[in-house]
Parts: sequence; structure tokens; C-alpha cells
Amino acid sequence: MLPSKLTHGDNLANLFDKYNRLVDYLRETRLVAGPGIRINRLPAGTTIESTAAASGGTPSAPTEGHPFDATIINKGTEENPDYYAKIYNSSLPDSPYAGIVYVGDWELEVPVTELAVNTENGFWVYLTVSYIEESTPPFSTAFHIMTYGSDYPYGDDKTYVTFVAEGKLPNIASRTDSDISVYGRYI
Repeated sequence: MLPSKLTHGDNLANLFDKYNRLVDYLRETRLVAGPGIRINRLPAGTTIESTAAASGGTPSAPTEGHPFDATIINKGTEENPDYYAKIYNSSLPDSPYAGIVYVGDWELEVPVTELAVNTENGFWVYLTVSYIEESTPPFSTAFHIMTYGSDYPYGDDKTYVTFVAEGKLPNIASRTDSDISVYGRYI
């Protein structure tokens, strides 16, 4: 909750308390994208963008790329394909980072990743954010791939799981169009 406004005659201790409550309030505030809304966090600041079509408010595909985008790469030949799912930031194609994961006050830069696709069935690409008590930052991130029908990767008190892409060779589609904010009991 926002602290009350400063008033004439506030003593110095009261000013520090109001300032600290304002800082706490701002740290708790996090913009989160939803259907038709994309959050762009850039070095120069944060922008909020509508991806909804003007005709009816239906979400449309991002036109300028986005974090945690997905594509299929064939590292083999047409006769002997070797498929990989690449997770990257299509709005910054030369970036070494696929996107950013926000966990509390931490910003984790997730590297571009290529995962071998060894199935003709459909597959999911998911991201785990794991709490590691003894490290700085106290979190690690990793992409994983699973085939349709595999056991669902549930998170727990120390691991957050979110799906970022879905595909069936030779196609893949991103399931997120913004950086990712993580909420959980371990934060």
C-alpha cells in the first residue's frame, strides 16, 4: 500500500519511514503481460504495448519479435535431418540472451538455447527456475524438452516451471511473448 503523503511538520524519522515504505511498495509492483498486452523491458525503460487487433481486440502475433521466441533449426541434411528447437529473443536476434526472468528483485538473463528434438510426436519446451540457497543469485534457469505423453514436470517449493514453446516437427510456436516474472513460495 502506498504510504501517506508528506505533510508540513513531519519529523526526519517520519520522512525516512515514508520513503522506505514507498521503496517497498515500488519493489512489490511488477508489470505482467496478459492476453493482447506485451511488456518490453529495455535498458532505456519499460514500455507497454498492445498486440490486439484494432478490429475486435483479438490478440495478434507480435510483428517485431519478442523474448523467448522459438524456431526449428535443421543441422543435418534434408535426407538425414537433425532438428533442434532454438529459444532466442527474436526482437534482438544477435543477443546472447533469450530473455529475462524476474524473480523478486533478481533479473536473470537466460541464454539462447538449442535443444535436440528427438521425436516425431509433438513436444513442449519448458523453462525451470530453481532456487539454490548457497549461490548468488540464488536461482538458476534451464530449458528442457519433453514429448507429448511424458510425465508433466510439476514445480515444487524450490522449482518454478513454465512452458515457453510447443511444436511438432518441422514447426514450433512460442507460448510467451514477453519476459517472464516468477512468483512462488521460495521468493
